[in-house]
Amino acid sequence: MNDSKTAKSTRLSRKCAAIGAAALTSLAIVVPTASATNLGITSGVMTPSNSCSVSWVAASVIDSDLTNDDPNYPGLMVDLDGNPMPGGNGAFTNGGYIQEVNPAYGHPGYLELTHFYLDDTKQVWRPVIASEKPMSNVQATFTLPEQVRSNLSDYSISLDVQSVNTKIGAWGGTYGDYTWEAMDPSQLVDNGDGTITANIGNLEAMHGTVFQVVITSNAANFVKTDQFVTAAALTGTYPDSECPELVEPEPEPADPESTEPEETKPETEEPKDSEPDNPSDETTASEVPSVDEPASGDQPESSVQPEETAVLGHSTVAPTAPAAAGVSDATTPVNNEPALANTGVEVRTSLLIALALIISGATIMMLRRRSHG
Repeated sequence: MNDSKTAKSTRLSRKCAAIGAAALTSLAIVVPTASATNLGITSGVMTPSNSCSVSWVAASVIDSDLTNDDPNYPGLMVDLDGNPMPGGNGAFTNGGYIQEVNPAYGHPGYLELTHFYLDDTKQVWRPVIASEKPMSNVQATFTLPEQVRSNLSDYSISLDVQSVNTKIGAWGGTYGDYTWEAMDPSQLVDNGDGTITANIGNLEAMHGTVFQVVITSNAANFVKTDQFVTAAALTGTYPDSECPELVEPEPEPADPESTEPEETKPETEEPKDSEPDNPSDETTASEVPSVDEPASGDQPESSVQPEETAVLGHSTVAPTAPAAAGVSDATTPVNNEPALANTGVEVRTSLLIALALIISGATIMMLRRRSHG
């Protein structure tokens, strides 16, 4: 009886140990995806920060014995501080990120390709897509490894749009800053040529989605030490409110030291051949600008106004002739000297003087005649 209990207890202990090992294996698969940042990564943001159009790319390599000095993909097995990637034998799942978009590098969202092996026949890829700004017309294309694309009949592809979205927030890092929502299965399309298209449509700010691609080898086991490289490309559009290139720059403040008004030259037509060279010579009284209403656009407020001049007790205004074509009135000298008027008083004075001279001459002649007589 005791031997039976002992055997049963041993079997139970082994079963618990197996469950525990499976749980640890599952954790080993999920947790490493939180460290998808390598020192040798190239930025996947392909458009300038002031562009409305979005173009992102990503690429990753899965290789179970990838080293940091790999001749093909160097610098992808240390973190941003230069420390070896964690994970022990599974460290390669934290490394191998050739190019990506990731907030850890100051990027405006996510486009990365996490990866691991589920077993000897199953290779798993998880494209992660998210944006810190709202984005419309979002479409992402995922490209399978070349070894798979060139022999599609030897592999089967399965897609999952749902399950990972419920887990990614617990991966740590900045994943938890985003809200993750699954696509409708109809939005994820296997194109049958080794590419998969995600027709996401609209993404709200600080929202994202992640889907899973499982590649199963039907012919033979995967050689995990081989290098399998996948790629992704995303396009989209930021709305006008989030698009720096549509924001008009603020006008520069005026120079406080500048006190002179800006001189504007009047728009004038070129004189025709039949017109005189100097328009002021032919100006009539009806063409002279009035004092109260200066010619529109020709004279700034600071220009000199015509002065009143007194001519023999009468107050008159000496109008300023319009400026010649292409010359501002502000630079035209104003003639303020009174004009010499030919008045009746001066005429009478001249006549009286002449008459006086005549009378004086006649008187002298009469006196001389009398003296001789």
